[in-house]
Amino acid sequence: MKTKQVIGIIVGIVGVVAIYFSLKEYSGIGATLGVLLTAFGALYPFIFKDKQKPVVVLSKDYLHELAGEEIALRDKTIEELRQQLAEKDLPDYKEAVKPYVDEGNYAKAIELVNPDGAAEEAAEEAAEKYIFQAQLYIAGYQFKEAGEHYRKAVEIFPSAENTFAAAEFYQELNRVNDAKEYYERCLEMELLPVNRASVLNNLGNIFEQSNDYPEAEKAYAEALKIKRTLADEDPQTYKPTLAVTLNNLGALHSKKGEYEQADNYYKEALEIRRELAKKDPDTYNPDLAITLNNLGCLHHDQEDYDQAKGYHKEALQLRRGLAAKDAKTYNPDLATSLNNLG
Repeated sequence: MKTKQVIGIIVGIVGVVAIYFSLKEYSGIGATLGVLLTAFGALYPFIFKDKQKPVVVLSKDYLHELAGEEIALRDKTIEELRQQLAEKDLPDYKEAVKPYVDEGNYAKAIELVNPDGAAEEAAEEAAEKYIFQAQLYIAGYQFKEAGEHYRKAVEIFPSAENTFAAAEFYQELNRVNDAKEYYERCLEMELLPVNRASVLNNLGNIFEQSNDYPEAEKAYAEALKIKRTLADEDPQTYKPTLAVTLNNLGALHSKKGEYEQADNYYKEALEIRRELAKKDPDTYNPDLAITLNNLGCLHHDQEDYDQAKGYHKEALQLRRGLAAKDAKTYNPDLATSLNNLG
């Protein structure tokens, strides 16, 4: 029996007793009070009934969205594992796990990799095994264990490569504080210019995501300076990554409502990506479509609808072609362009 029902019964009994004794003493006031108490006792559970709690039903689409980062990271990691295991002259432990990775038996593959078995002086080798195990854990959807192994790898051998790998792992999962911690550790190390630029660009993404626009702009600007120098020395290698940071700066200024600066950065990225896509459309058309889409959105925000329409139409044409070859990957982008053009 619920508490409120018990309280109601007790109040009702008190009311009945009050009526009985009031009648004995011929008290009209007591009888009235008794009747009121009896009535109140009967109605108490209904007047003060519990409020119905809403039932929350999570749709399959919503649950899928929640797991989106994990799914994307797992798919990417499985592809990286396949590429690693396709290389020649593999270490014995990688050679041993190949058949199990091929059949998707990641638990057995993890068993065969023993970081603790490395010689005490071979910290680098042990850290490499921890990171490889972390990748296997990701492939098996065990992200907590993967994180623990990245941390162990950095703890025993805190190289720039291992620290950057841990930072990327956390960034992929949207764990921005952990990612920021490891990227900032990287910046304290001696890095090649290209690696420093990558760290700064990724830090810029984290600051932008956290709405810390001044720090994001500072990180992007430093990355841009390094990438411009690299692209001047070796345009074929470094122009693609230069376009990435230009596009990021365009997006940042667009969010801040600084449309002229955004337009300048986007157009410089667009010029580079058009050039790259002419030479290698399969590789660079997706990036070209992104910048065209961004420019379309920028001009839409400024109510320059003719220009917006032109950019969105070109992005749509590229994305139709991409989706025709790989619908699973590019249909979402195609839908975005159709929506934006609408």
